[in-house]
Amino acid sequence: MRRRLLGATVAAAIALCDAGGALAQDRPLRVVEIALREGRASGPELRAPARGAPTLRLTRGERVELRWTSERTMDLHLHGYGIEMRADGGTTTVMAFLARAAGRFAVETHDPSGRHLTVLYLEVHPR
Repeated sequence: MRRRLLGATVAAAIALCDAGGALAQDRPLRVVEIALREGRASGPELRAPARGAPTLRLTRGERVELRWTSERTMDLHLHGYGIEMRADGGTTTVMAFLARAAGRFAVETHDPSGRHLTVLYLEVHPR
């Protein structure tokens, strides 16, 4: 299912239960601050490679809140989770979800020309 919310402060809460049947709201919330500057993501919890987009490591079943700040307005899309949102320049935008699927997922910007740029990878590891 794909959800598109523009100008929203909370993008989506994807699932109410994880595979084990535990209610997502019973899990602790992990808040991650991410700054977008000149098309690059940075933050204290991100692992920055020598080149390319940084990586954020998560564990399957975590409730996550990514708090994005950006110098300009841009659309963000978390592949594999179907979350698409607009990060307004100069404000904080929240992308909230349950890390329900293990794997490596790209977060991309979508610019008006249709070009996609990966700004972050999420690695969701099994418990």
